[in-house]
Amino acid sequence: MRKYTISDIKVGDGVYFKVKWQNNYDLFWTIISIYDENTIEIEIDEMGAKDKIFLKIQDIYLIEKR
Repeated sequence: MRKYTISDIKVGDGVYFKVKWQNNYDLFWTIISIYDENTIEIEIDEMGAKDKIFLKIQDIYLIEKR
């Protein structure tokens, strides 16, 4: 899995991630806040999927700059 750091991420970017307890719905989630150097808050609200979670940066495998 590719590693990113907090400096690679900005609020408003989109992310794909992989964790056992949450599905990414094959859609980019939007970063809505940076909690600390290892954790971000993301949300999705499109195509019938609506959710908001906190995510560790090491679980991100793709960032879409927006």
